[in-house]
Amino acid sequence: MKKSICLLSIVTSTVLLGNEVEIPTVNVAEKINTKVVKDISEDQLKSADLAEALSKNVPSISIVRRNGIANDIILRGQKKDNINVLIDDAKIYGACPNRMDPVTSHILTNNVESVEVIEGPYDVESFGTLSGKVLVHTKEPTKDLHGEVNLNAGSFNYRKASATVSGGTDRFKLLLSASTEKS
Repeated sequence: MKKSICLLSIVTSTVLLGNEVEIPTVNVAEKINTKVVKDISEDQLKSADLAEALSKNVPSISIVRRNGIANDIILRGQKKDNINVLIDDAKIYGACPNRMDPVTSHILTNNVESVEVIEGPYDVESFGTLSGKVLVHTKEPTKDLHGEVNLNAGSFNYRKASATVSGGTDRFKLLLSASTEKS
């Protein structure tokens, strides 16, 4: 009895696998809701916090206030690892427990060229995207020697100093940046 059931299942699976199955073409057309924020380094010089700059420029982003410069973003109601944050196409994770170093605190606003916020869970390029993806594009080093110094002061004894120097040759380019904040 067992041999006949086994033989019958082998014959059935062979017949089923032998048939050609035509799968129709599936066309998916969807408009991606993308918001590009440029000139963050110019407009948001008063703070080094990228999360705060994004919350002011993108309506679907709010923040979880951690401290003055290391806030965590909430995109479309999701937070933490449900949001993909890529800095120059590299996926960044926080290293400390309890989100003491949110992903957006790994880069300062004076190093950012533009930020692209792509809303929606349908991203097939980066795994793990549930509510959206934040692509941070940093400034490219220049060939010519170029530098800038920024000094800011504010309420609650807030002080910020940042400096950026860029330069190089045809083969080698370098961008150095430093920033300090106190409040």
